[in-house]
Amino acid sequence: MTSTLQIFLFLFLMCDVYVADEVKSVLVMEGDSLTLNPDLNQTQGFKMIQWWFGDISPVIAEIYANETSYPNDEIFRDRLELNQTGSLSIKNTRTTDSGLYKLEVQHNSGASYMTFSVTVYASGLSPGAKAGIVVVVLLVFAAAAIDMMCYHCFFSDLKKLKRLLVMEGETVILKPDIKVKRDDEILWKFGPQGICIAEIREGAREIFDFGDGEFKGRLTLDQTGSLTITNTRTTDSGAYELQMKRSSGVSDEIFCVNVCGYVEEETKFVMKGRYITLSRFNKEIQKNELIVWMFGDQETLIAQMTGGSRKTFDGPDGRFRGRLKLDKRTGDLTIRRMKCEHTGHYKLQISCSSTLCEE
Repeated sequence: MTSTLQIFLFLFLMCDVYVADEVKSVLVMEGDSLTLNPDLNQTQGFKMIQWWFGDISPVIAEIYANETSYPNDEIFRDRLELNQTGSLSIKNTRTTDSGLYKLEVQHNSGASYMTFSVTVYASGLSPGAKAGIVVVVLLVFAAAAIDMMCYHCFFSDLKKLKRLLVMEGETVILKPDIKVKRDDEILWKFGPQGICIAEIREGAREIFDFGDGEFKGRLTLDQTGSLTITNTRTTDSGAYELQMKRSSGVSDEIFCVNVCGYVEEETKFVMKGRYITLSRFNKEIQKNELIVWMFGDQETLIAQMTGGSRKTFDGPDGRFRGRLKLDKRTGDLTIRRMKCEHTGHYKLQISCSSTLCEE
């Protein structure tokens, strides 16, 4: 069955002044290893540590919720190691590793930053050439540092479906298109297992309970074959199949019913540069649930999760690139290094992917 929960979040940023941090220079020969060591006073009691690389600033290493990950490993291909002190080691360095490395440490009280300018030079260069490279690189990176401080159906359409959307607690009526004749046999089935919940056989109507009596006292079947569900619940969401048997053959109609819970709204405030977690209120993901996070009036997809698969997207103009993380247990969405352009309307949709349809 399908159940959908929607949460609307309005996020406002209190935009403070971003203070540029000191750039530390590191010079290393190609093939050697290097370690970028943060100030240990900055990393004590951290909530999250992130390392960023280059002008585009992808996250290359992070520690969040005691979990270490390397989100853009295609850049360094297993050559990075991040320890619990926040130190980042790069093995078997290459000249393409030259660039700005930025460290962000998030605490309950705020965020702190460090920037390292790394130059990897090819072996065999003269000392003068090495010095020249360092000067040019530092000039270029100093300019770049200024810029850095400022920046749906789960199944194919097997049959034509009729879709009905109803709010929780309301009544929904499923009306067949085909006119029922006296000798017709009517079967109503629900869910992917096709459990019979109502029937008309030889003119006699009967309603069936199944499971824990999910529909008990809430189903009505009239002589036209129409099925009425009263006091709807989100668990009533799913595919309802009408099977009509007559002497000329069998015909089928499928109704996709989506019962929506009432919208919960929440307003959150966060300072620029900090992170925020949009929470599902500690609810753990259930089997076959699909978690979808959307942003803005256009409801642009920014993150989704189903089963063991998690995926985040860059969003409009790439504004969320490298900033999003989905909690594998709850589906909560964390947005890191908040900026004013992240202000807006966030929507969470939760659906069960085991049915024929999803809204």
